[in-house]
Amino acid sequence: MATVFVVPKEYEGLNLSQIAQKKGGYTPRLDVFASQAGISQETPLTAGQRIDFPTSSGGEYGWGASVFTTPEAYGKQESETFAAKQKGEEEAFMGALTAKVAGQEKLGTAAERIGGELQLPALRKSAFDLTQTLKGIPQTQETISKQVGISAPNLQKRIAAEQGKIAPLAQEAVSQQQFGEQELGTRLGYLVAEQAKELQPFYQAQLPLLTDRLAREQTNYTQDKQNELTLLLTKINNEATATQAELNRVTELAIAEQQYTQVKNSQSIETIGGRKVLVTYDNSGNTVSKVDLGSSSSGLSTMDEWEFS
Repeated sequence: MATVFVVPKEYEGLNLSQIAQKKGGYTPRLDVFASQAGISQETPLTAGQRIDFPTSSGGEYGWGASVFTTPEAYGKQESETFAAKQKGEEEAFMGALTAKVAGQEKLGTAAERIGGELQLPALRKSAFDLTQTLKGIPQTQETISKQVGISAPNLQKRIAAEQGKIAPLAQEAVSQQQFGEQELGTRLGYLVAEQAKELQPFYQAQLPLLTDRLAREQTNYTQDKQNELTLLLTKINNEATATQAELNRVTELAIAEQQYTQVKNSQSIETIGGRKVLVTYDNSGNTVSKVDLGSSSSGLSTMDEWEFS
């Protein structure tokens, strides 16, 4: 019965003679092994290369089984390596992002600081007090008129005179407060944009990992299947032949890969309820999943313009 060997990464770039020397121990006739495997004894092998061995017994087979791995084991190793790499990258990203965000000034703190620089508390109080005084002039003068006996025409003159004194002051106070509030909004806008710029490299690094994981989960196009497709295509390209079962499997995996790519291309970042959300759609435009990326006012305001794949 035929057997399929796969070259592990540790033998990348080595030929059979070099592999035998590196492994040590029993070594069969390598020319016989190469002939049976349909490869050249002196040609360097590549990691993931498939070797179709015609038998599953004998000294040459035993040596090959001890040196090489199986497609399943190689695919599992690739997936574990990829998962570990992705997890490490995500953990590093989250650590760096957490530290970066923690070091950024909170908007509430910034608003209080900038408001103090603009003397907004005093401006707000002045505008409020003068406005309330202006509104209360008629009632105040009516109370005084009752106490000292002022006639109605004279009361209206007194009210008008007092309003004439206070109204310009109140208007000026309100104008100064409005200018301060506008300046506060402008400076906070600059701060948010600057914080977004600082965080942009972190999210640009993370989004491809996140979108890849979501697309694989939705389509079940795992890393194992991607590795299997790569191995099959490599075998077909190297040998220029393939069984019908292999061709059918390549077609099946290629369809899965196309669906995976379509899902990745259907993902977008949207603002929902004031928060940035990564939304994944199916081919009919229905929402499949949502991932909260954070508040749109916490350094993510420019994320809509970022590209990811």
